Amino acid sequence: MNNSTFSSTLASTLLTVTASSAAASALGTPPYGTNSSGNVPSTLLSVKSTSTLSTGVAMAPSGKNCKNPKTGLDRACWDILNLSAYVENWMRTTGAELCTGDISFATCFQQSLNVVGQDCTGIRHTTCTPPTNSYSPEDYYVLYNIYAINQFFNSFWTALNSANTLASEVMQKMINTISPPESTNVALQAVLVCLAVAFAFIDLPLVFALTGAELVAVTVLTTAVQQTPGVMRFLFPSKTEEPAEIQMSQMSNELAKIVMKFQENMSKAVGAIENNSTAFTIWASTGLFSGKLADLNSQQHSLYQTLNTFVASQALRANDVILTVGMDTDVQQLQANSSERLTYDIKCPHYDEFGVCNAWWHDNKTNIAYALNDRKALLHNFNKEMRTIFSEGWTTAEQLFAGAQQCKQSADYLQRGPTVSFDGGRPSFACVSGLEVCTWDVHCRWGERCEFTDCETQDNFSLNGCFSGPTFHPMLPPGYLGFYLTECKKKMGSW
Repeated sequence: MNNSTFSSTLASTLLTVTASSAAASALGTPPYGTNSSGNVPSTLLSVKSTSTLSTGVAMAPSGKNCKNPKTGLDRACWDILNLSAYVENWMRTTGAELCTGDISFATCFQQSLNVVGQDCTGIRHTTCTPPTNSYSPEDYYVLYNIYAINQFFNSFWTALNSANTLASEVMQKMINTISPPESTNVALQAVLVCLAVAFAFIDLPLVFALTGAELVAVTVLTTAVQQTPGVMRFLFPSKTEEPAEIQMSQMSNELAKIVMKFQENMSKAVGAIENNSTAFTIWASTGLFSGKLADLNSQQHSLYQTLNTFVASQALRANDVILTVGMDTDVQQLQANSSERLTYDIKCPHYDEFGVCNAWWHDNKTNIAYALNDRKALLHNFNKEMRTIFSEGWTTAEQLFAGAQQCKQSADYLQRGPTVSFDGGRPSFACVSGLEVCTWDVHCRWGERCEFTDCETQDNFSLNGCFSGPTFHPMLPPGYLGFYLTECKKKMGSW
């Protein structure tokens, strides 16, 4: 990772943060100045804004007039109205006189416009409401962003409550299905990071493979987190800050406490943004909070599946189960077109509605075949477990399998936990699925017991080469897609 990278990792004891020194410095100081006499008043007097009503037209690409919020909100309007400079100038002038003492930036700006009785500096269900249209467009959009940022966290806080009930019930069923050892523990920090990953991917169906507008939205949101370390440390705590571990068998019972901990962190994150004009401007300048807010139902779905993907992968890993990969392989086509060349019948006539065929799941986007493999029980076929996990909707094969494969490509693969990193301004959320990934070796040489290209050979793998006793069948896992699958018949001159 380069100097623009931060990573929050399950097994790591250090959270590395690199952000601009200007942002870090600003977040380490109060969000206010002192008045000319140096006094720090305990209250803020309400005064009228010194801004005047803007006129004219400033059109967003959507056709909405940023100078007239009544025509509708648009995410492009923050930049079109040059509101970052507007807030900065306001802090140098009006704010320098008014924002003294312990007054937060958000409260100070609101009260300067005679907006009283509002508190947007934490999770507030009734005291942070959207503004009316009786302000200049610049003031309106700043007020709306104060509200929208708070609401963004607030709605996720609410979604946590809803997802908690559903996830706790389902999680226990999933743990019972996979049945990890009783002594299996997971780090509290890792679960909190999973919640934060779900938070960052609001409105997104998956936690990887972002393209187009989705990538733009996540990029600006995660970049805002990167540039505001005071916010980031609450959303992505380090292992040293949250050292506790949770017994996996008790995860469903402990989930309510975990959610409460994350909600507490979220409230602190809101304060870190709303209290400080620099942090506020960084978040508001993404444009995400000048338009339509995220959908609450998608937040619940994101939370639910992210948590389940993490727990499922950790439970499988605790059982010494690995994920095997057959690159550039469509198993059904292999069955249909090359059955006479295969060492044995792989029994894959077609894929079901989940993309599962016998022991494999096929990713038709990348043409990769995945299968679960138990190191302790080489011949165990996970078809039943996969169908249960996917049919129940606990997680998806894309998240559990393709997500693990993406994790393997990241620098944090060996950390065995969720990571959030930035490289060249592009966000990478990886390793929510922490399965160990092993790639089948298709380029073996006779006389070698080569199973994987990137993992140790399993103890019982193909002990007798192409033979197992008197029969013509090697000792191979059900999901095997390596050298012996096609080369045994060739060796024996059968084709």
